[in-house]
Amino acid sequence: MSSPSQGEVTVALSALRKDAQKWSAAAQNILPAQQAAQGANLTGEQFSYFGEQGGLPQIYAQLQQKVAALLGQAAENFENISANLQQVANNYEKNEHTIAESFKSIQGCGSPSVTSPTIAGDFDGIMRQINQKIQQIEQKIEELFAKINGLLSWVPSFLSSVVDAIKSGINSLNQALQKFWAQIQTFLSNAGSPSALEQAGAVWQNNVGGVASTVSGTVTQDQLQGENDWTGQAATSYRYAIPAQDTALGAIKSIANQIDQSLNKIANAIIAFWIAVGAALAAFIVGLVGAIAACCTVVGTPVGIAEIIGVIVVVLGLLTTAAKEIVTYLNGVNAEQVALGQQLVDNTNFPNGKWPVSAANLGQDDGWKVA
Repeated sequence: MSSPSQGEVTVALSALRKDAQKWSAAAQNILPAQQAAQGANLTGEQFSYFGEQGGLPQIYAQLQQKVAALLGQAAENFENISANLQQVANNYEKNEHTIAESFKSIQGCGSPSVTSPTIAGDFDGIMRQINQKIQQIEQKIEELFAKINGLLSWVPSFLSSVVDAIKSGINSLNQALQKFWAQIQTFLSNAGSPSALEQAGAVWQNNVGGVASTVSGTVTQDQLQGENDWTGQAATSYRYAIPAQDTALGAIKSIANQIDQSLNKIANAIIAFWIAVGAALAAFIVGLVGAIAACCTVVGTPVGIAEIIGVIVVVLGLLTTAAKEIVTYLNGVNAEQVALGQQLVDNTNFPNGKWPVSAANLGQDDGWKVA
């Protein structure tokens, strides 16, 4: 086989240096994705009381850290490929053959942000209605007790048995109210933040998955030309390393999009839960209005108190049902996120849980020859 002409060598070296520039650009372009993943932080409170109890914040944090680490490894690997190719070209010019170094791995840092008003506006409106209903309930309860106390202040002695029934009913009513307020306060202590979840999801979709997709398009085999002009063991190793980078970037895009979908599911579940709570509170208000009307007379007051206790029992049942439904739903999301974590350590895309690098040593003397 004849030696390559100077013109062929020049073309081959130019292709190699162009590849080096593309890999270096890919390293710089993937860093914002790593920074976005690291910056997509969510607190336990933003996952709501139920999400926090189910361990979703911890699972999400593990996914976040793993994706950020892989993207950091990708950035250093791309820089190493670039440096190797540049060194190969420089050494070949000096010696007519090259010694290149082997591919390496890494990690990284940072954080941008994406905002979306859709869920935020809906949820703020829902929570305002919830707080308004709670205030109405407090006002109606005060009105109910004021009416009962007003009646008791002038009840004649011969109706003492009715008074005893009213006092007994009030004790039972207070116990039922304590259960109701305890339940409401538990839910309100960590209402969740659908807007924060949606914004974090947008970061995953646009700033992580979108960037990975863009970078992937610049380092595919049809975009890189250096592999076509060289032979030898190291050149072959380079050729085989390219598809693995594209595959890994594709996996990051897919996982980032699935994290986005997962966070939006959680956000929608939180909204659905509070809509159900609002419906239960509305039923409570209607029941209170009826009870107050029944307490217009001494004789009717025990019936009115019993009626409102029955309403509270029904409302507590509605709240319990809503809580069970969101817990069941979030358990499913929990399982989805655990499965995503498994994808990040899948040997097909990420050998031994790391970003794929070349297994061959590019430092062999005969590793690169112009084809």
